Amino acid sequence: MVLISLGSNIGNRFKNLNDAINLLRNEIHDIRISPLYESDALLLDDADESWNKKFLNMVISGNTTKNPYDLMEYIEECEVKLGKKKIGYWGPRLIDIDILLYQDLIIESEQLTIPHKEMHKRDFVIIPSIALDKDLIHSKFGIKISEIKYPDQHNVNIFD
Repeated sequence: MVLISLGSNIGNRFKNLNDAINLLRNEIHDIRISPLYESDALLLDDADESWNKKFLNMVISGNTTKNPYDLMEYIEECEVKLGKKKIGYWGPRLIDIDILLYQDLIIESEQLTIPHKEMHKRDFVIIPSIALDKDLIHSKFGIKISEIKYPDQHNVNIFD
């Protein structure tokens, strides 16, 4: 089982997320999709005000035959196909796709960190993850994700 977060805060956010899921279906099977959540953008103190655009966030889970490094490479290729361009640190994103969990693996390398190193701090990741499976275990902490006390509050709301 793999758990992946998706977010978009520029362009047609719905289409961006849908297009990403369609590409991910090529390598991730039995996909389950969380509800959509809207959250405030994370911004650095000196960030340009034009970057302050709300994100649509979601999490998907599924199965893959790719190893974590090959999956990360595939995800990066998908982001490029979808038009992602890096616009500064925590800048606006047409699409952002991150591996959160991969089975019960713990990987800490220069190329990849699993579980995602900021997962436990982000309500816009934890809330949709809980919606998919409240009993899912965070592989590094060894606790259910529903028990994580995340410090950041970003005005996360279910998107109607």
